[in-house]
Amino acid sequence: MKSTSLRAVSLPVIAALTLVLAGCGSSSGGDGAASYGNVDMGAAMPSEQAAADMGAVTEQALSAEAGSPAVNASIIVSGDATVITGNPRDAAAKFTEQILEVGGRIDWSSTSEYDSQPYASVTARIPADKFDEVLAGLDQYGSVQNSTTFNEDVTQQVTDLDARIKVLEDSITRLQNLMDQATSVDELIAAENGLTQRQAELDSLTAQLEWLDSQVSMSTLNVSFSTDVDSTGFSLGKAWQIFLKSLEVVGYGLLVALPWLVVAAIIFLLVRWGLAKRRARLSAGTPNSDEVDASNHDPETLDVEVVEADDAS
Repeated sequence: MKSTSLRAVSLPVIAALTLVLAGCGSSSGGDGAASYGNVDMGAAMPSEQAAADMGAVTEQALSAEAGSPAVNASIIVSGDATVITGNPRDAAAKFTEQILEVGGRIDWSSTSEYDSQPYASVTARIPADKFDEVLAGLDQYGSVQNSTTFNEDVTQQVTDLDARIKVLEDSITRLQNLMDQATSVDELIAAENGLTQRQAELDSLTAQLEWLDSQVSMSTLNVSFSTDVDSTGFSLGKAWQIFLKSLEVVGYGLLVALPWLVVAAIIFLLVRWGLAKRRARLSAGTPNSDEVDASNHDPETLDVEVVEADDAS
């Protein structure tokens, strides 16, 4: 019973001493206690509320350091679509006019013809707030067969680039001040080298941030316009187109081989002319140079000539 009463008395006393010591610590600390928004962090408050306040303050500090609100998301939007229409060229031209009217631009466009069927393709850059409107309005040009949208969240990259750019700008400012206060050539050269390096890093990061901003502010949409043609089954038209294609391939092959055919024809004519000349000489009984040389070196012929010479003498 005594121990129970002692505990009952000691607990209030300990609690009172704790409050007194906490009050003395907060009054003696003055500005040493952290204060956010006129809320004294040393004052008594529930632990959950204190943790929530500290989390909010930390989030605001990080957002301010990054240079952009944390609620602003940076998302790159792009899409692909296929439109079946009776006149792809006209549809592509009208689509181009619409993009220019909403403040966009055309990065790439082409028109072609495959198997006597027209085809057109357009790559457009559209303001991000007009992307959904343009995509939903593609059915005015024909039947939308395929439509795909891609979203890429680059908020973290933008926030990181903003923070690094801010740090580099502060560093460049300090280096410029050091250059102004330099008292020797070595100090000036060191400050200039550091300034050049940080300026190059700043330019690179700024270019990356500008590219991301342009991708976020202007969405990309690729649209293909074609006619609805059944590509399966047999038809005389397809057979005729295949025949014309084969003739075109053969014609290209002949054009490539034509110079070699001319050279081969010249060589053939020269060989044939030489053979014809040899036959004509043989048929006329005219010995050629090889036969004359052989007869001059024939021993029997030489002996006959010698004997005739002796008789004559």
